[in-house]
Amino acid sequence: MRYEKITPDMQVKIGDAPGVVLHTRPASSATDAVFVLNYIDGLALWVTAARLTNRNMTPSLPTLLRSPDGNEGDPTFWYLGHECRVRSDWRDGSGPWTVEHVAEDGTRTVVMRGQRDATAAMQATVTAMTAMRAIGVGGAPVEYLVEAADRNVFPLRATEHPDADEDGRLHVASLAEVPAVVEGFTRATARDFLTAEETRRAIYHWGAYPVYADGSLGQPTLYRP
Repeated sequence: MRYEKITPDMQVKIGDAPGVVLHTRPASSATDAVFVLNYIDGLALWVTAARLTNRNMTPSLPTLLRSPDGNEGDPTFWYLGHECRVRSDWRDGSGPWTVEHVAEDGTRTVVMRGQRDATAAMQATVTAMTAMRAIGVGGAPVEYLVEAADRNVFPLRATEHPDADEDGRLHVASLAEVPAVVEGFTRATARDFLTAEETRRAIYHWGAYPVYADGSLGQPTLYRP
């Protein structure tokens, strides 16, 4: 199974600019558009799906964005197509932080409380949402996509592995298979996406991303070589 169709959290190129798909719900003005964050200018906007190309990069943690209503004290992040707001329980913003899920109809549901800051609240929520999907709420993973990374979390291509796909990634049916599949591989190839130059680097960890039936990827389980 390839990570090719347009899905939430998919890393894409908008022309020459890198970006990430926030959600794929149809826009009122264009049913073939998706909501994308442009990494260059930091703007979230509707883009026709036909204008996007796959960067063949696995998703990273979501980004905390300015609230759609302009409230800087109420940052927003998107994960697996879901909108979540992060807010401080204290008026001065000094603590503790709560995360609310915002449904399409505007209904808010608290999903996380008591976090030390907005970033920690986001990370804890993403971990919880991934775990809930993994145990079958919304569908268990259909496979795991395993990718190597260097010490700076830059993705590496394990092209010398006999089971690697054309992007240098491995596909396994369960997490239990990962240690045996990656055993003995300590170096992989880094490819510069601008110059296409390739260099060999030490593998700092492997990340096993759960792949769901809709093509989206959850946060990875990490393994050290």
